[in-house]
Amino acid sequence: MRYRSVIGYGIADFVEDLGEKRAALDVIMRQYAEGTHEYSDETLRKTAVIKVEIQEISRKKSEY
Repeated sequence: MRYRSVIGYGIADFVEDLGEKRAALDVIMRQYAEGTHEYSDETLRKTAVIKVEIQEISRKKSEY
């Protein structure tokens, strides 16, 4: 069987700042759609964004 995996460890925190949430959502949206996106402050307050500060990361892959 062929495989590749990544395992990471870190500290997760909820992002509360609306500007940081907006920037994070823009990064995600660029993966799925072109152009700019608007998010109301109300929508941002209802949206949970979690930032993970990676402290350790490792990778593995099969040697097939």
